Amino acid sequence: MGGVGGRQPDPGQSRASLSESSELSTALGYQNDLGLLWATGIAYRLNDQAATLELGRRAIRGLRWGGDRLRMGLVLHMIAGALATTRPASAAIIQGAAEANVIAPPSMNAPIALDDERVQELRARGADMDWDQAVAYTVTQTTQALNDLGSERQP
Repeated sequence: MGGVGGRQPDPGQSRASLSESSELSTALGYQNDLGLLWATGIAYRLNDQAATLELGRRAIRGLRWGGDRLRMGLVLHMIAGALATTRPASAAIIQGAAEANVIAPPSMNAPIALDDERVQELRARGADMDWDQAVAYTVTQTTQALNDLGSERQP
């Protein structure tokens, strides 16, 4: 299966193209919200945690000003997926908030390495957040995770 001509996409080439696109957009001062949403989705599909978090954080900022809650909900789910292995409690809270406030796409819910009862408890905690609290919590958790990733990469 795959794209044009039945070829499977090359993850390495996809990562390089995503990085180049992001760099060019930043250098040219052109970043639109829909482009950031797509870039976040590509990074998420490539299982690139750092890129998903960074692009997702930028997408939230733009989408928030435009009031596009549906697309923001998708970004929150992708961020939760990126956090699922390193910050499972945060991921569950973000999933609950996104589901309660916007959208519940079951195909995007990443498995969370906690017992089911704890996941449900954390999702309920997220569901109790209002929209502004959910967005602020997501941005905070994303920033902290990116800081952790940055410190892991330091020699």
